[in-house]
Amino acid sequence: MHNLSANDRRRLAVRPRPVAIDDVAEPGAPASQLDTLAARETLGALRALSVEHRQVLLMVALEGMSYAEIGDILGVPIGTVMSRLSRARDRLRQVVQSGAVALPRSAQ
Repeated sequence: MHNLSANDRRRLAVRPRPVAIDDVAEPGAPASQLDTLAARETLGALRALSVEHRQVLLMVALEGMSYAEIGDILGVPIGTVMSRLSRARDRLRQVVQSGAVALPRSAQ
């Protein structure tokens, strides 16, 4: 029990507690056109990734999951998670730098 408690405290120190989006966003401030365009370009770049790469990238970047957690969920070894994440980041960087981002249909 002591070890579980210590592990939980360490995990919370590294990974912040989730906060409701309503508590973070400013309700009266609309996004600028540049912010909206950047968000659309990011979505387009994410769509250029394979499903496996997109899954791992979003689980790490948005969900804040550890490699072990992702491996358990996807049923793959940690090495595979690390490889997919590295390849996803490289591919995302290539797509963004090349400027060949297909905007989502709602943006066209």
